[in-house]
Amino acid sequence: MICFIFILVGIVEGNRVRVSTGVLEGKVERVGPHKINVFKNVPFAEPPLKDLRFQSPLPKKRWRGIWDATEYSPACMSNSSRTTSPQSNVDEDCLYLNIWADERCMNRACPVLFYIHGGGFYYDSAIMFNETEIINKFAVNEIIFVIPAYRLGIFGFLDLGMELPLTPYNVGLYDILLSLRWIQKEISNFGGDKRRITLVGNSAGASTIAYLMSSPVVEPGAFAQAVIDSSVPLLRPHQTQQMCDTISGYVRCKSKSIEEEVQCLKEISAEELLLASRDTEDDFGEVGPQTDRFLIPKENFFQMASTYWQPKPLLIITTTDEMSSDADDDIEGLCQAYCHAFNYHTREAYDKCVEKYSVDVYHTKKDFIHAMHTQISLFNTRAGGTSYRGVFALDGSTHHANDLTFLIGLHPKEKMNSDQTLMNSLYPEIFRRFIRGEKPANGWIPTDLDGKNYFYLTFNNITKATPTPVIGKIYNQKAVDFWLSYLRLINKQNLPQEESSIENLNQFYDSKAQLSHVDKISIFWTTLALVIIIATGVLICTSLRLFLRYHYFADYRIAMGGEGRKLLIRNVRNS
Repeated sequence: MICFIFILVGIVEGNRVRVSTGVLEGKVERVGPHKINVFKNVPFAEPPLKDLRFQSPLPKKRWRGIWDATEYSPACMSNSSRTTSPQSNVDEDCLYLNIWADERCMNRACPVLFYIHGGGFYYDSAIMFNETEIINKFAVNEIIFVIPAYRLGIFGFLDLGMELPLTPYNVGLYDILLSLRWIQKEISNFGGDKRRITLVGNSAGASTIAYLMSSPVVEPGAFAQAVIDSSVPLLRPHQTQQMCDTISGYVRCKSKSIEEEVQCLKEISAEELLLASRDTEDDFGEVGPQTDRFLIPKENFFQMASTYWQPKPLLIITTTDEMSSDADDDIEGLCQAYCHAFNYHTREAYDKCVEKYSVDVYHTKKDFIHAMHTQISLFNTRAGGTSYRGVFALDGSTHHANDLTFLIGLHPKEKMNSDQTLMNSLYPEIFRRFIRGEKPANGWIPTDLDGKNYFYLTFNNITKATPTPVIGKIYNQKAVDFWLSYLRLINKQNLPQEESSIENLNQFYDSKAQLSHVDKISIFWTTLALVIIIATGVLICTSLRLFLRYHYFADYRIAMGGEGRKLLIRNVRNS
């Protein structure tokens, strides 16, 4: 649990690494007794410019000479009033990743933390994080830290109502997939073990991981395990079309032909598109991935996970308050989106959601997130994976993404009190242990097939509260009961007959859990019964054989001797 903090003293020398497409020159940071190899601005794709705008990323071609990997590239295009971390240096040429690796990893392959940043698929970047925190909390502990960039907003999630061959949906997700495949192929050149890649993401980054774990086209060996931190997987068809139509109209590209509209948008400068995004962002809702015909072939996350979930070791974190709602929130819109995420499509389920949260506005968003994280743990555990559920509850840091202050120094506090200092040491250690393949903390029990067991992460010097395992209970049981049991029953009772097959997706997982539960309870008695049956059979056969031997010895000898025995052996071999 102890994390030694060193002072970054600067560059001591250059460092070169050869990858399949050329030679990279990074730098070496000396941190106390450690040398950290740092490579920024590492290209994994061709710049998505001109005709390549809105297209799936193309792998980076070979280059001549030495590629300068000592300074960050610009962030991907974003300019939103919705973030507290606006990016000042942005460019459409942004598909690069950043790597921090201890020099010791060159002698013993180290595990890899592949971090997918959040920001609602609309803002934030791969270059916004505290480099000193990354080095002190991960790199010097022999965990290679990787952050890839991916396209955001209209640049990464164009949707004009129709998918075209050269402008597929979800190219921002394809950016992440391509960068992950690049790491799989090249990380050994930096001292990393491609068999021990852990995906880590917060918010939109966590939702991305949930989608990748439930996509039929992601190779099972693409990564070994994952951390899903405050995921909000609001996947649905055409959820970004409103944004794209609004921006297209703003820059005067609306046309009768989708092809002409796309071509017009390609000819608009990136800066003008970005300005249009900023000026119109109050006119559209959620931004992000949507149903396509390949990467995300289902209409919501629940259907995806029910059908394709790939079980892996999984650490699932939520904060206690998450996105606490207020009176200004659109409860009807939230209930529509949240019911869709859980695959509830009846009016009755929607009405019950509105009825409950119209008088309980504050809990709307956080109840959904807590229930969804329980559902994710159920998907993973019931499919054979190991799920660790954590609840971040440090006073003053219980809202969405507040835990990142203690993980990687996002929005750092000027001065930490004693409780915060303890958490600043413990929290990254939980991640380090999990990434190394260990239990996240002593006493942390994986969730069971009913979603029970979690770890309560807090320190309170006044009440003497410390991180504690909670065994045999589900976190925020009332929310889980409402979303996973009550609304599901309401939805099922009012489903049209032809849609019953969709509802059976969750029943499959429930029955799977029930069978596993029964197996665990009755395994002893089942085994004992089988032993008794086999023993009884052996006893009967032995008795019969003795009976035949003593009473029909002559016939038995004729049947099993000579040609009869040869015939029996030949029949057994041919069977």
